[in-house]
Amino acid sequence: MTRSAGIPTSPDVAGTATPEDAAGTPTPPDVAGTATPTDAAGSPTLEDVAGADYFDENYVDYVAENPERKLELYLDAVRRYAPGAAIFEIGVGKGLFVEHATRAGFEVRGCDVNPAGVREARERTPGADVRLGTFEEVGDERCEAVVAFDVVEHVPDVRGLFSTVHARLRPGGVFCFVCPVTDGPLGVVCRVLDHDPTHVHMTSRRAWLRLSRSTGFAVAEWTGLLRYLLPFGYYLHLELPGPLRRISPAIMVVCRKD
Repeated sequence: MTRSAGIPTSPDVAGTATPEDAAGTPTPPDVAGTATPTDAAGSPTLEDVAGADYFDENYVDYVAENPERKLELYLDAVRRYAPGAAIFEIGVGKGLFVEHATRAGFEVRGCDVNPAGVREARERTPGADVRLGTFEEVGDERCEAVVAFDVVEHVPDVRGLFSTVHARLRPGGVFCFVCPVTDGPLGVVCRVLDHDPTHVHMTSRRAWLRLSRSTGFAVAEWTGLLRYLLPFGYYLHLELPGPLRRISPAIMVVCRKD
């Protein structure tokens, strides 16, 4: 989910808070415009820890933490704004979303910096176009829909990533991302439960919304998420809409390129 407390975050992104942005509670410093020493000081990147061990060390049960109902919630967000669009997934992990969306009839491509994840994604969905590398390196030049689920918090130059996604999306294209947030009353849950050393951006929902808008996107919708693997193996994954989205420990944001 989230990263442990004590990692310095970076200066605020440009932009002005709106009533939709404000979470009603004080927020920590916002997401960096570019990679800085405070973004990654002492923090390995995903490329540094790539391999099968990454999944074993940072997930209790990767497959159990990505059940069909969770993947369908994410896919449904794309359906609402880009029905039938070809999807490019940044950070496919073990390829569970690629598999799910392909079975649902979508054309799906993706990339990941972890060779073990890319291999498993290709095995899970034979013939899938899953590439090794970053989106900037191997992503499509023109996209209809781009998704990134629990990925953006790992990317040191996250503003650069958002700008690249915006540049490569066709007019009317959709960018959907999910990430943990550390503001609000449940922010402490993120800090306590997170042990992933590659989380370099742990910040507020306000920061992610402002970053989206400041890189050219219109925020079509955003909602809260509550997710946790319970001791008996059931993965709790609830959408928290309306006022509850302001206290959730994670958010899903759907952006459009107008």
